[in-house]
This record gives sequence, C-alpha cells and structure tokens, in this order.
Amino acid sequence: FGVALAVGVAAGLTNGLIIVKLRLNSFVATLATSFIFVGLVNGISKGNPYTNIPKELTTIGRGDFFGFPVLFVLMLVLLTIVAYFFRFAVTGRRILATGGNAEAARLSGIRTDRITILANILSGMFAALAGYLWITRVGSAQPSSSDSTTVTCPLRVAAMRGVTPRWSAFGSAPASSRARTTS
Repeated sequence: FGVALAVGVAAGLTNGLIIVKLRLNSFVATLATSFIFVGLVNGISKGNPYTNIPKELTTIGRGDFFGFPVLFVLMLVLLTIVAYFFRFAVTGRRILATGGNAEAARLSGIRTDRITILANILSGMFAALAGYLWITRVGSAQPSSSDSTTVTCPLRVAAMRGVTPRWSAFGSAPASSRARTTS
C-alpha cells in the first residue's frame, strides 16, 4: 500500500514540476505523462496481469460494513474529509483559489507554484489509492486497465465538452463528484 501511494505521489510531483517549471498547460502535461506512465506499466509488467493478490486485500474491495460495501464507506469517509479540507483548511482554500484564477491567487499572496505542485501530488496520491482499491475489488492488477484508450477517451470528451473549467469551479467535493459521474 505504501509503495502504491509513493508511486502516486512521485507521479503527481513529476506532473506538478513539469507544469510549474516548464510552464506547460496542465491538461497537456498530464496527458503526456499519462502515456509515459502507461508505457512504464506495460514495460514493467510485460503486459501480463498480476494475479497473486493476497486474499486479505480482496476482503477490503469485496467486503461490506453493516450491509454497505467497504469501498462505498471509504468513499464517503474520504469525500467528507476532502469536503472539509476544501471548505475549512487554509491550504484547501488556496488550492481552490489557484484553480479558479491562478493570477488573482498569486496577486493575493498565494504561492501558486507550490499550490499547483501540491494539488498534483494530492491528485497522484488519490489516483494511486483508487488504483489500489480497484485491485482489492477485482483481485488482480491488469496492465490493460490503464491503456491509452481508457486514459484518453474521457479526457477527449471532457476537452470537447469544455467541462474541465466547470469541474474546478464547483468548489466542493460532492459537486465535483457529481459532475464527474454525470459527464
């Protein structure tokens, strides 16, 4: 679990540094690095699935807690924490300000470069957590679950619909969750 989170944090840090230091558009930078990450996954796994997942891990993904799936309960807990973070924590408010208007945030004294890197690190961490929980659900790690079609198709649709700014403008975890599931 720790290794998965470390890899996610490293990927997020890589994206954040590319965006901040090279001044690339965040959409383009994350799309480009996604192809690199997919290549790494396929290169390391040689395209073969990993199926020796310990039974204890699959109980997380397949178990239930008072009649509710454990993954659903975890989602509610994490959504509550993220909503609280964005609503009440200074750093959360700074992330929202930077995402809403980076120039205005910078002029108001927010170190937007650091916030951009932090936001990408958090994104990588949550992506790694989601991948880990997905593995606990299906009981195997399939390299094809991260192929280019899976990665780019929703991104292309989002870009064509112009919804990326709308998602960041919601400013709340539940609203962003609804926006992403209804798009």
